[in-house]
Amino acid sequence: MKLDIGPSIKAVRQKRGYSAKSMYTGLMSRSNYARFEEGAIDTSAANLYELTKRLNVSLPEWMMIYNQLNGRDVGKLTNQVNGLLNAGWTQQDPAQLCEAARICDELYARFQYPNEHLSALMASALATFLQNGQVIGAANAPRSELIAYLDAMDTWYANDVALLSNIMQILDLPTLLRLIVRYLLMVKNNPWLGQGSNSIPSQQEVLQQAFNTAISERDWAAYTKLLERFNAMPMSERYLFPTLMRQVYNAYAAYHQQPSAAALAPVHAVTAVITAADSPANLVELTRQVKALNAWCGVPAN
Repeated sequence: MKLDIGPSIKAVRQKRGYSAKSMYTGLMSRSNYARFEEGAIDTSAANLYELTKRLNVSLPEWMMIYNQLNGRDVGKLTNQVNGLLNAGWTQQDPAQLCEAARICDELYARFQYPNEHLSALMASALATFLQNGQVIGAANAPRSELIAYLDAMDTWYANDVALLSNIMQILDLPTLLRLIVRYLLMVKNNPWLGQGSNSIPSQQEVLQQAFNTAISERDWAAYTKLLERFNAMPMSERYLFPTLMRQVYNAYAAYHQQPSAAALAPVHAVTAVITAADSPANLVELTRQVKALNAWCGVPAN
């Protein structure tokens, strides 16, 4: 009988660009690992745990990936939760976020998957933020628990990056900057975490998102720190929006040093590019941030 665990490991390994040697060294022989990936033999639970660590995949993540690769139903409730989270935050409706948290709590009680507990905390933290009138400094117990969790993790996995991305907008600046530094350290140790995928943003996208808080709080020191790290990052066409936004942030930094219409010329160029690209979501984000930066920097209205 052909087994499907090994081929699933192989699929994830190849997608993430890891060599077979990096997986089997010190664990099993080359020939046995080849047979394992072919589905000819199984392996022990201890070996599977080690293989998921080498792939930088937590066990809960592995279960989800495994189910998806093998066409197994991961549950309508998960899709329902994602819908509630997206709608609740977009519509600024804490009731939908609270419902998402309730479902995740029930799933965690049934299956004890840590990701369900974290999802429940995230939904509760976002709901509490809205219920507090979107005041970042207000008490928020689930947010505090999530921050403690991220601070305590020696190794981050994909779900931890997604978690940071989802709660960045409700973090105070000192906490945000600390977690950004921690995240970049994790990326340095495991570059795959910074490449981005369907489930997690790239490091370029994470840094770009972080500017929202610095701009809304009008903290120039934080803005400068973020820009220094952002400018040091490699960019490419793959990260088009972060690349364009970096031009915008640098233009306002130049304007801050010496206000002039010429300093903001790149902003108009970027606006033209994003408008022509017919990307409504990016255009909305750009327009919102430019409006906030203009107000902060005292740019005269046209």
